[in-house]
Amino acid sequence: MEKKSKFYISKHTGFWAVCATVLCLAAYIAILCMIQTMSGGTEPVPYGFYVARDVFLVIFTIFLTAFLTGWLVEVRTKNEIYANAILRDVFANPVFYKEFSVENKRTMLGELEKELLFDENDQIQNMYESIKKKMADVKKEGYYYTSCNYHVSCSVKDGIISKEVNRTIRLCPYDESYSVQDLLVLNWAGLKEIPDHFRLKSVVVDGKPLKKEEYTVTDVPHPIETDSFCGYSIAHMCRITGELLLSRKRDTVISVSYVTKVPLRDNIYTCRTGVPCKRFSVYVNLEDSPDYKLNAVAFGFLDAAKDSPSCLNDHEVRIEFDDWVFNKDGVTISFAKKKPDLPAAGKERPAGKERKNRWLLRNRV
Repeated sequence: MEKKSKFYISKHTGFWAVCATVLCLAAYIAILCMIQTMSGGTEPVPYGFYVARDVFLVIFTIFLTAFLTGWLVEVRTKNEIYANAILRDVFANPVFYKEFSVENKRTMLGELEKELLFDENDQIQNMYESIKKKMADVKKEGYYYTSCNYHVSCSVKDGIISKEVNRTIRLCPYDESYSVQDLLVLNWAGLKEIPDHFRLKSVVVDGKPLKKEEYTVTDVPHPIETDSFCGYSIAHMCRITGELLLSRKRDTVISVSYVTKVPLRDNIYTCRTGVPCKRFSVYVNLEDSPDYKLNAVAFGFLDAAKDSPSCLNDHEVRIEFDDWVFNKDGVTISFAKKKPDLPAAGKERPAGKERKNRWLLRNRV
């Protein structure tokens, strides 16, 4: 099938355009010859002949230029000209959009997203709108984490789970610089029934350990936030006193080390990020506790860190998100008692009383 051109000239219009071009050329030549003839006589050439000569020359030039432009400039070239002039210089220019109201901008954005991203599906677009509303709150803190790392060494002994935690965060502001007042660097909640259940070891900012007067630790009885749903009776909050200036030129690195002790029934430990984090990782090592093992679950926005090896063995967990995680996302570690080993196939099972004694001995706390 013959492809039709987007631009064309009808035969009737083309015929008369060609005739007009030829007539203008003929008239121009005739008047030019008359002027040359009259120039040899004694009488001056009337001024009207010069005007007519110039008029026919201009008309002939216009017609000839139109024909050459239509033949030499192809449809694709014309489309490129339109794209450069309208799409790039107008629609892609930020000045163009600044003239619209906020409501019109949102309407245009919604229609474009609906066509390009959601294939005209209203329900999927509604889901996306819900996500955008929640994402609008992430900037209220003024900064994010380029990385957040938890390194935890723990043990289970005498019915107590002891943990030594080092949490290192790298802060970067959304703007070129941002000032934070009394930055919260630790918020731990737990049970107060064990002596020495919480001890802050150090707070380090950009490699410099802070003095005790440079940070504060506040005890909050009966925390009312989400952690209180677990029945926790105390929370300890650590803040860096005064002003902390963040800069996009260089991450601000803060490392907090602390020790906690909880009863064995509080066998769930959660590591979270407080603000959006570009790289989140957790490493937990269970030491000197052969009767217990670690289990881990990662939870992010449509991300469970599937590409990261979770349990290296019964006593080691390493999880890393290779994409953004957001407020309250993180990793949950549980401490579980190992099941008694089953006898190997073909191996004689011990007698009932002896088997019970061995099980009790192996599973004592």
